[in-house]
Amino acid sequence: MFGQASELAQGIGNYGERTWGREYELRRSELQRFWQFLARGRRWRLLARLLRRPVDLRTLEGAAGNGRSHYAGIQNVPLAAITGSEDREHDFDAAFHPRKAGMVDRWVSVAMARQRGVALPPVQLIRVGETYYVRDGHHRISVARALGQDSIEAEVIAWI
Repeated sequence: MFGQASELAQGIGNYGERTWGREYELRRSELQRFWQFLARGRRWRLLARLLRRPVDLRTLEGAAGNGRSHYAGIQNVPLAAITGSEDREHDFDAAFHPRKAGMVDRWVSVAMARQRGVALPPVQLIRVGETYYVRDGHHRISVARALGQDSIEAEVIAWI
């Protein structure tokens, strides 16, 4: 009787160790990805400045529109078309590299969720003409770019 309980406890322990080990490796891998993406962003911004190309996300303030909008639904949006932000233009550059090391925890948690196959909600975008501005989902977009995705699922509001 006690032998069976001991085997059961050992099996649970091994499962926990295996799960913990996978989580540890996943976190370590995504931490490394974050630091590489942060460093790549620094190099990208330096090169962009040397080539006199914009490095900052566009702001929604300067976007045209007459104040009217409509819900455009859930769409698959090319990441290259997302070039602005409603209010976080200082946290990410124009290629959605994070600008601050302090963003590591949130960024890594999003990356780990993506790698585990967790269904994340669509990002929220505002479309003005052919340009998209992020309302919610900056970290998800940054992670998608770091993972080499071409597009992302988005809930879109179109400004007219």
